[in-house]
Amino acid sequence: MIIPDRIVTTTCPYCGVGCNLELHVKDDFIFKVTSPFDSPVNHGNLCVKGRFGYDYIYHPKRVTTPLIRKTRQEAGKRTQAFDLAEWREVSWNEALDYVADRLVEIYQRDGSDAMSVYCCAKATNEDNYLLQKMFRAIFRTNNVDHCTRLCHAGSVVALQQAVGSSAMSNTASQVIQNDVFIVTGSNTSENHPIIALQMKEAVEKYGAKMIVVDPRRIELVDFAELWLPLKPGTNVPVFSAMAHVIVKENLVNHEFVSNRTEGYQEFVESLEKFTPEYAEQLSGVPAEDIRKAARMYATAKNGAIYWGMGISQLSHGTASALALIHLAFLTGHVGRDGTGLNPLRGQNNVQGASDMGAMPFHYPGYMRVDNEDNAKKWEAAWNIEPNGLSRKLGLTTTEILSHAHEGGVRALFIMGENPMMSEPNLNETRKHMEQLEFLIAQDIFINESGAFADVFLPATPFAEKMGHFQIQIGACNACAPRINHADSPDPTGKLFVTSHFASNRDLGGLPPNGIIPIPNKFCVRWRASIKIMRVSPINASKKLDFNIPCQICIIPARRLSSKNPSRADAANSMCWIMCRSWKKPTMNILSS
Repeated sequence: MIIPDRIVTTTCPYCGVGCNLELHVKDDFIFKVTSPFDSPVNHGNLCVKGRFGYDYIYHPKRVTTPLIRKTRQEAGKRTQAFDLAEWREVSWNEALDYVADRLVEIYQRDGSDAMSVYCCAKATNEDNYLLQKMFRAIFRTNNVDHCTRLCHAGSVVALQQAVGSSAMSNTASQVIQNDVFIVTGSNTSENHPIIALQMKEAVEKYGAKMIVVDPRRIELVDFAELWLPLKPGTNVPVFSAMAHVIVKENLVNHEFVSNRTEGYQEFVESLEKFTPEYAEQLSGVPAEDIRKAARMYATAKNGAIYWGMGISQLSHGTASALALIHLAFLTGHVGRDGTGLNPLRGQNNVQGASDMGAMPFHYPGYMRVDNEDNAKKWEAAWNIEPNGLSRKLGLTTTEILSHAHEGGVRALFIMGENPMMSEPNLNETRKHMEQLEFLIAQDIFINESGAFADVFLPATPFAEKMGHFQIQIGACNACAPRINHADSPDPTGKLFVTSHFASNRDLGGLPPNGIIPIPNKFCVRWRASIKIMRVSPINASKKLDFNIPCQICIIPARRLSSKNPSRADAANSMCWIMCRSWKKPTMNILSS
């Protein structure tokens, strides 16, 4: 029997459930993963990914050294390079200098609209905050997005409009407190198996009644009281018909509606044509089943709704999510234990990346970029001159690539995303990728998108870095195991995208003093993971001091071993590209 040197607690890097993991480590090698039974999220249960899906960090094809293409790529002639023979290994200094030079060159020639970045729903809050800040504060662009655009963006917009928060309103473990709950647009047993276990327990052990609304006969149908097998794309008529029944049969929670909502009369008028019979014609769901579902949900003491990307990934995803929100508002099934509106998030930190501002329309904390007051607050927070930040809404994930042409987007930084797999039309995506003038990819492996890159920067997996994930219930979970892989590009856990910009480039210099003013009052969840930190004066012409908090990213650096000076550069890479791109007085981002 192997006895671990230590057992390290961290958060699972797969879906948004945020299960707690215990990594059993021997000689800096993870040989087993378990979970504590007192975990509030998963109660000791793990799916096959969480329990066994960690050996990729030891895969021989993992990239741990910066790479630059041997053949310089040109817009319109860009090719993929999966074979390492087509790349040359370089030092971190050379890679970051090259990235900084090319990005600054394009920015100065073509302006902010030519710059764009994909943040990452699997990276930490700190990674995403820094990367969106770099492109907004230095390159003055809002062309910032990540994969939420392809999954729960519809839910985010709907929840922000109606509630003001895009996270789950209740924990998934509260499903055992539900009397009735609706599952729609989610094959929960496969995509969120830990939550599915809790749903089955709620039905079998606690007597809850489940309503499944899904075109497929998913596994949960075997546990459901009622299944509404609607035709794909007919979500809105079915949910609106349920709302019609609730209103017509006077099942409305009038006290809640009167005290906590607005626009009720207009909404009731809009429901007039959405009878169950009308919905049946469109969806194929029997009218009586729609009535039964509406009565079950409306008359429950505690009712809840859980939905997945089968709701949000429709052309009318926001309307579908709003239709569910309306059901909760009509019945008052929100704001209490055992109730709620609960989008089941796909990636482990898609909630955190959104919270940190990795979207084209919002600063951190969901503050609209086209709102003058919001822009002024972030200019003050980042010490940017008045009107320095762009008020122009940025391009979304899909729009960024479709604008990759002369006069449009010329440079793209991809952190941990793979548009060559996730975009809906890969033939068109390939054409757009080929049109980019400069492409930087940062990932663990060279994927289909990274193969197009001019520069490939290694990334650090969850087991080797420090940071925080925002799980789908909105809680901030630590990712801080500090397992050192022999070839890890980031043994200290520092942020690690690119930051080689301010000491000797043409976009600004570091100020001689100051406190980096982190505006934690703007974002409630952000307070859990990023604190205000004082920084010491620094000479921008010298190397960054790793014994003080980073001047740009505000994450404290760890003391590095003098035996590995090259790894100090790796550990400082994102704050280094940022730190190597400021040189004009108007870019005085960090002065107090």
